[in-house]
Amino acid sequence: SVNLSVKQIQQDEVVDIVRAALAENDLDGESLTLEVTESMLAEDPRVADTLVRLRELRVRTSIDDFGTGYSSLAQLRRLPIDSLKIDKSFVDELLGEVEPNGTIVRTIVDLAHGLGMKVVAEGVETPVQLERLRRLKCASVQGFLLSRPLAPRDMDRFLSEHAAS
Repeated sequence: SVNLSVKQIQQDEVVDIVRAALAENDLDGESLTLEVTESMLAEDPRVADTLVRLRELRVRTSIDDFGTGYSSLAQLRRLPIDSLKIDKSFVDELLGEVEPNGTIVRTIVDLAHGLGMKVVAEGVETPVQLERLRRLKCASVQGFLLSRPLAPRDMDRFLSEHAAS
């Protein structure tokens, strides 16, 4: 996964740059997920056109920090989005002792699944959060509970040690 900035996705040549990077590294488009923030969708209507052109390369797209911006439900249904990443601020609420602290997370998970998208919870730092996300049917998580950031040279060892989990 690679995060795109507003300036990057607004470049007319961004699709050509991605196409060249895929070819140079002998990668299929499906092996790349480009992450855009929810606010990017609202700021510039050209972003939607760019996402459609990237889909032609079979590149996957994800909305990062979902729930903090202004995307419309119509956009979610219309755009080629593969996954929603739940913002850490909502995952943090899962530490509360009283439901409905998971209401927003549950709603985002249900929305994503209903639209045929995957969902990723960002910022998972405790076993309690992980368990609550599992109960909410959120299959993918990232955060310090799993690992602190790793240098590229340490990634192969980490993946080998944790392949089964």
